[in-house]
Amino acid sequence: MHLHVARVARRVERLRGLRFRTLPRVVVLQPDQLARVGRRLRNQAVAKLARTPGRVASYRSRVRAQSGFETLAGLLPGGTAIDASASGASELVGGAYDYHRNRVILIDRVAATRRDVERILAHELTHALEDQHFNLHFATSRGAGQRAQARRALIEGTATFVASRYDGRYLHNQLSIGIRIAGQRSVLAAGGATPFAVKANTVFDYVDGPLFVQRLYRRVHGWRLVNAALGSPPETTRGILHPSLWPRRTGSRPARLHLRPLLAPSHFLAGTGVAGEEDLLGLLSSGAPDQIAETAADGWRGGRFQLWRLTNGSCPDPCVAEDVGVIAIRLRGSTDRLSIGDAFFDYSLLGRLGQRLTLHTWRFLDGSYGAIRFGPRSAAIAFAPGQALAGEVAARAARQASRG
Repeated sequence: MHLHVARVARRVERLRGLRFRTLPRVVVLQPDQLARVGRRLRNQAVAKLARTPGRVASYRSRVRAQSGFETLAGLLPGGTAIDASASGASELVGGAYDYHRNRVILIDRVAATRRDVERILAHELTHALEDQHFNLHFATSRGAGQRAQARRALIEGTATFVASRYDGRYLHNQLSIGIRIAGQRSVLAAGGATPFAVKANTVFDYVDGPLFVQRLYRRVHGWRLVNAALGSPPETTRGILHPSLWPRRTGSRPARLHLRPLLAPSHFLAGTGVAGEEDLLGLLSSGAPDQIAETAADGWRGGRFQLWRLTNGSCPDPCVAEDVGVIAIRLRGSTDRLSIGDAFFDYSLLGRLGQRLTLHTWRFLDGSYGAIRFGPRSAAIAFAPGQALAGEVAARAARQASRG
């Protein structure tokens, strides 16, 4: 195998314009062995966070809040909260890069042909090559925060773009790189038992990420801008979704929801976090057609999500029968409210098979309610176990988000 890996590595070096300092070793593992590697890397990342007091608790609170909110939104199945950032990428690319041990892992029996193996090796070897030159800080690409999501999409984007170039040059795939990458959007989002939230994260990493890299590469006909981006990645998911904005800042004014006067003491705040453009897009596109969801999400200029739990509640976390979730978005202008409203209609009807109760309130099949309300330059979507509560939470969040 060593000679074959060396040949693929030399090709990756030529495509990427970099040289390996040390060629990583390649091992073949079973899926359960890879899962143990993933847990080890996750634990190491958490241990690194633990060096700063409070960061682990904040991280875990944000992850629980996001997975709880996505459960209320119908994007994740009910049950124990999970790490919503886990994309199951190994099932898609057939391999992984163990950055702590500088080794490429191939998953046994995933690749069916030699061409499959070469594509997987090209992808994972790109991770190793770039890590040697740019110190990719893989640990900081874990989690649900905006910076982590953008960094992860950039890292996976460069590897996917190089593997696609490898596919064309050495495996003689005649389709253009852009068509091949964009064509994966429907494949990754299709059917199966994978929760929609996981699919949305995977599409962002393996489609939007490489399309971002391709745009930067084409802009200067080379790797100069991509190399610069690896040193200074976009700070938000909006930066990945809109490559023409880079290297301009794509930050936003924070949205403050001030829901405590409405919900406490009957509920307590279980977690909160920044809601990025990709978070809004992932929610709306679970029911709305891509073009409608993308048009609506394009109005994003800042946002926040929150999960509130019933004080002394009796059901496990997350709980559709007791929890309240809300996402509030600051918008570019008042006209964006129409796009958000249209997309929410499709999400509620097609994505949740909901029953419309009022102009902006729906009842879903699981017995919960969803409502959307608007401020002058904002929109808020709330999920709650009661119709009135969903409307009240959405209305207050929208007003507060408009005030900043």
